[in-house]
Amino acid sequence: MPSQPLSHHEILRLIEPFSRRGYQADLAASQRMDRQLAFRSRTHAGALCSWDGAPIAVRDALRLDSRASRGIRLVRELVPDLGPAATLAAHSAEPAILLDRLERIDPSDPFDGGPGYRIAFCGNVADDTGTIALTEAVAVIGDWRLAIEADPVRGMAADVTLTPATANAAFSLPEDLLAVLGRDWGLLRPSAVGWTATLRLRGRGRARDAATRALIRVAAEHLATTFSAAPRDFHEKHEKSRWRVTLLRAIPLLGSVLLIGVGAACTRLDISNDATLRVLLMSSPPVLMILFFSLREVPRLEFPPLPNAANAGRWTRVLPFSSLTTES
Repeated sequence: MPSQPLSHHEILRLIEPFSRRGYQADLAASQRMDRQLAFRSRTHAGALCSWDGAPIAVRDALRLDSRASRGIRLVRELVPDLGPAATLAAHSAEPAILLDRLERIDPSDPFDGGPGYRIAFCGNVADDTGTIALTEAVAVIGDWRLAIEADPVRGMAADVTLTPATANAAFSLPEDLLAVLGRDWGLLRPSAVGWTATLRLRGRGRARDAATRALIRVAAEHLATTFSAAPRDFHEKHEKSRWRVTLLRAIPLLGSVLLIGVGAACTRLDISNDATLRVLLMSSPPVLMILFFSLREVPRLEFPPLPNAANAGRWTRVLPFSSLTTES
């Protein structure tokens, strides 16, 4: 059944802890039928973001969702002058508890960056420690956007999306652009909006989030350096890593050929005096093949292209941050 619209009494009860702390309800932007309340945004003029070490303005906005099917959820959106926005969420039965949890987060905490890139971390705040459980990270690298959605299920790879801000531009990216960073990074695959890849996340809890932040920071720095130089420089700098990626890509095909060869060789062995050994040898190739294709990510059987400067890709120049618009 659809939820009942927010009554005047419910609105007063929900906004009471916010009013005591100086927040003003924005009834024009609220959706009473959907049981959602919006609050007028604030601006933190002196928030210190680590990407450039200089104070910048961060717009801070709150939205409260009180639909019965979801309980009470408070969303805090932090939008800096330049770069991507950070979205934080908390769930509880009491609005005052939600506000306490989200206000513990300093406006600069969800942001990071360095020369040529800026990162915003999004997540859930589940307790009063001010710890953000990472769900998504967005990095702006010139006119490119790198988004990583972290799956909370342990062992699941995160989805990576790399999209350009320039539409219909003549450029291409090498499949191993991120894979040269290590085995945790998957190959880039073309998609309708740009390129997609995967990122293997290790560990759990805070250790997993800290490791994920470090991986994202390394990837953003890598892309900023790569896109600011010529494609040939990428090949020359990462030639050994590109060969490593090529060999790893060839393992599924080589493994399949080896299994077929072992199976064929087993039929020529003279082991008639040991029926048990014969059964084991004859059944091992198909069993190994089944296990091979039962992995979480099915390997691709392909002839990987040999890395060279010609297939290092091409990309548009990196735009200065002054020409970027703030993402909301």
